[in-house]
Amino acid sequence: MTKFCEQISHLWFVSSLPAIWVPEKTTLGKAFARYMNIPFIDLDWYIEERFHKTVGELFIERGETGFRELERNMLHEVAELRMW
Repeated sequence: MTKFCEQISHLWFVSSLPAIWVPEKTTLGKAFARYMNIPFIDLDWYIEERFHKTVGELFIERGETGFRELERNMLHEVAELRMW
């Protein structure tokens, strides 16, 4: 394992495409986290658990702009978690 890999504590898989078009993010993220022995958090799952609503419901309620703001805030929240 390289020094670079030994120093990784956070890695984000990001796509502007809907999850239905890019389902591999979760699969790749889980596999990479397992390989690197670091925690994996799916942001959609985190949001749904936090707000007790599906991403689809939140998107409809808040609109795209509102949902993207919520998503950005939740990403910052997840980044601050002390899991490692």
